Amino acid sequence: MFRKLTLVSAVSLALLPAAVGALGLGGIGTESALNEPFSGQIELSDVQPDELAAVKVLLASEAEFDKAGAPRAAFLALLSFNTGFSAQGQPIIRVTSSEPVREPYLEFLIEVTWPNGRLIQEYTVLLDPPVTLDRAPPQVAQPEIAAPEPLPVVPSEPPIP
Repeated sequence: MFRKLTLVSAVSLALLPAAVGALGLGGIGTESALNEPFSGQIELSDVQPDELAAVKVLLASEAEFDKAGAPRAAFLALLSFNTGFSAQGQPIIRVTSSEPVREPYLEFLIEVTWPNGRLIQEYTVLLDPPVTLDRAPPQVAQPEIAAPEPLPVVPSEPPIP
């Protein structure tokens, strides 16, 4: 029993350093709509704030797109990726474009490198048309219904014998 416990402990300790350097990517959130410049953010996990400067993010290469079987649209070259912190202080990757996005969805791969590894992740974003519900609906007047006018009374003639 003691030998098994020692073996399990030794294997666990040997694998621990590999798990420590793992960086994780969360989902992507967007703050933009169709026909607007793209603005989104990707959550980063298992990265310390002082390590964030060493994290490099870029659009994956053409070869990586081919491996994934995804088309690399020309517009994707206009996307820029920067690391930073969200308003809540969480590490994130900001994804932006200076040009409006004319396609209803984006599909792209990013390559993230840091001192302990490299990661390729695919993202698909659906862009909805801009919402124009900020305006109040137009006022509609209720139609007025007048009481029907009485029909004129026509005197009836006596029947003819």
